Amino acid sequence: MKILLLICFCLFLTSISGRTAEPKKVVLISVDGLKGELAARYLPLLAKRAGPSNFHTDAMTTLPPLTIPSHASMLTGVDPTIHQMLNNSSDGSSLITTPTIFDQLGSAGYKTAASVAKKKLKYILSTTGELGIDYYGPKWKWNLDSASRLLSPIMAVKSFRTDSFVQRDAMKIVEENQFDFLFIHYGEIDWNGHVYGGWGGPQQILKIALVDQKIEAIISVLEKNDPGLKNTTIIVTADHGGHGTMSHGKHDSAGNEIDLSDVYSLTYENFVADDVTIPWIIIGDKASREDLPLSNPISIKDTAAVIRSIFKL
Repeated sequence: MKILLLICFCLFLTSISGRTAEPKKVVLISVDGLKGELAARYLPLLAKRAGPSNFHTDAMTTLPPLTIPSHASMLTGVDPTIHQMLNNSSDGSSLITTPTIFDQLGSAGYKTAASVAKKKLKYILSTTGELGIDYYGPKWKWNLDSASRLLSPIMAVKSFRTDSFVQRDAMKIVEENQFDFLFIHYGEIDWNGHVYGGWGGPQQILKIALVDQKIEAIISVLEKNDPGLKNTTIIVTADHGGHGTMSHGKHDSAGNEIDLSDVYSLTYENFVADDVTIPWIIIGDKASREDLPLSNPISIKDTAAVIRSIFKL
């Protein structure tokens, strides 16, 4: 009898130990439009946090390298030919039908949250729309701050929020510490690439430096809640890069428009390398794991697979 009780007690301790070792939180950060080469040069705080072995700047996005198709692949782990979210304007006429990380985590009982810059991302986060996520930073009201209105008249359509607004809501979510999975999306680097001086221009470089500081602030709060980030993993990546002042993913290096009508025929040779090369950075509890499901080179599609692996889905 004593031996049986001892065995049961050991099994109980093993069970408790296994549960406490399990990761409690994952934060996925997408820096819209951040090409790998610029990430390598202008994210010193993040580079120091990650270390060389976890700071990758040669990961590949999907084709075409556009916000909606690429983010849909980031969150589902499948190619655009499968999830079929190819309309980059995503006006809400269609909702993603391929299950996303939000769907899978929600079904498993985890609490999810998001704070994003572009309203159109709402339609690819979950197959059930708002019902698939416990709460959003902005509550999808899209009441713009004064900085948004000053940036451009286009902001008046209430489809874009500044990084400061995104950060405000993300910090609130992190400080409340009631989530298991949080998705943060910064949009001003992409915006500056299109409107103010192109990719690698002085204003975009400034925005990259500011995002570096914002991510450091997020990590600092996470670290306060979880010293040593023993149960927290942070992944930082991007949907696409860009080059010059042209729209990324629509023109080749000679400026010729690429035919995107047949997504099945697209190859990486069609696109400028700066458009399809992105950072993929991991920090925290699972950063040193050698069994993470990563391709060589790393693909944006690996992001969902890694998160599923961390949560053992």
